[in-house]
Amino acid sequence: MGNKAFIGPIGDDLPSLIPIVFALTIFFASFNAALANFDSKNSSFADDLDALKVARIMRSNGYIVNKANFDQLCSLVEVRSLKFVAGIAEFNESSQDSLDPLKPYNFTFFDPSGQVKPIGQLFYSNASGNFYCTNLKEISSFNAGILQYKNAIVRTYPVIFEKDRGGSLGIIAAPMQLVVVAWR
Repeated sequence: MGNKAFIGPIGDDLPSLIPIVFALTIFFASFNAALANFDSKNSSFADDLDALKVARIMRSNGYIVNKANFDQLCSLVEVRSLKFVAGIAEFNESSQDSLDPLKPYNFTFFDPSGQVKPIGQLFYSNASGNFYCTNLKEISSFNAGILQYKNAIVRTYPVIFEKDRGGSLGIIAAPMQLVVVAWR
């Protein structure tokens, strides 16, 4: 008759097993959350490194001679994990303002209405063509979608570009900026 309260080997330990199971559930849930946070940060670091790879190749020694030199650098970029657009831009709207050290820096991606400027207006162009490099299949997806990517990476680097001032004025080594925009 002494065995009336005996439920079994696990039944007697059931009150002590509930807190252990609860503690293990909390432990594994917090471990999973920490791992997810780590993976997210690791992915972010990988994106930054890929954007820096694009910038390092495009910037090379910081001196861009002409469109052929720019296109050669562009052909060396082999980043496939990110969508990117890299190009040379004036420091200011007017190229004369870019050469004046007293004029403030005012490069912007947006026009007065708040829309992203067309890519032809963002980057420098001359008779040789537009100075931008991309891995996009259609460049219109840059203008249409860049605002939808909340984790876009934008980096700017100073470069020197040989500008032909036309006629007998000759060539000038003008300060410009290399702008790299990358997103996933």
